[in-house]
Amino acid sequence: GKLAVGISVLAVQGWVRNLSNDLIHLRHDSCADVSLISLEYYKTLVNPPAIKKQTKMNLWQLTNKDSKIEGYVSMHIFTLSE
Repeated sequence: GKLAVGISVLAVQGWVRNLSNDLIHLRHDSCADVSLISLEYYKTLVNPPAIKKQTKMNLWQLTNKDSKIEGYVSMHIFTLSE
């Protein structure tokens, strides 16, 4: 579809899960129901939550058809503000 055409993504500095993790560049999509992180990044988190696998999800829009969801987690996102 064309849902993302012309839509800006909010880009900020912040932390995933807790402030002990590295400060990174975050991109928030206000139209998205979920935010994606790579398994590679997940493995760098300090004390990451267990990956849950009860819900089946498919990626359709902005990823290639071979992308795979390993599972999901719920985590806090902390952002810098001025």
